[in-house]
Amino acid sequence: MSEIIRHSKLDYEKIEYSKPIQQNNWYFGSIQYNQNPCYIQSSRLTFKEIQEDASTKQKYLIATVKSNDFSFYDTLVNLDDKNVSNAYQSSKEWFQKEIPIDILDTMYRRISQPFQKGDIPTIKLKLPCYNQSVNCKIYDNKNNLIHIDKLTPGCTLLCIIQLKGLKFLKKEYYCDTHITQIKLVEPSPYVNNEICLIEDDEETIYEHEVIDEQVLFNTQEKIRLDSELSKLTESLESIQKQITQLKQERERLD
Repeated sequence: MSEIIRHSKLDYEKIEYSKPIQQNNWYFGSIQYNQNPCYIQSSRLTFKEIQEDASTKQKYLIATVKSNDFSFYDTLVNLDDKNVSNAYQSSKEWFQKEIPIDILDTMYRRISQPFQKGDIPTIKLKLPCYNQSVNCKIYDNKNNLIHIDKLTPGCTLLCIIQLKGLKFLKKEYYCDTHITQIKLVEPSPYVNNEICLIEDDEETIYEHEVIDEQVLFNTQEKIRLDSELSKLTESLESIQKQITQLKQERERLD
């Protein structure tokens, strides 16, 4: 049985990436942890809702971290940084060319989503589905199986997430993850039996190609233009400030 790693004990040096290989119209490289599938356990999360993508029918669990514990969000941020860094270090081997890290960072779809100062980070986690039904084990606080409908907004959850690997499309890449188990950390009357591993404390297809040369060029140009636009905006604001000051001085002379 694969080890379930508490997110706070995750050793990033033990994360292993395989070279992406073609699968249909994308490329995929698996992720392992110490030569085994990589499963991590979240901190306690507050459940918000189940969302469904209108085009793909993929379902996602939406939750927030606890206001006094951002550690799991920090773990996801570190995982994102690790994924980008490894893609950069392996780019010559994987893509036969060294790709600048700023381009790889721009093209990467992060697991961790940015949030405004004073807000609570929201976590969006993919649910495995079969025939549009959620296909993962969900337990109450006594390790009895329950239906996903028993998750109500505001309840507290623990999740086990598998990091499956990096998936490369033509215009972006991301870490393919999904929830394998959920535990509802509160009393529940719904009873069933099966072992719970948690300790309490499909995609849009693009035309064939991994990372297109034109996409790389466009991404690099966007970064360059954004930088130039930022500099010009700062210059314009400075000039406008000077104009305002000169007008005020001129008015005082009338």
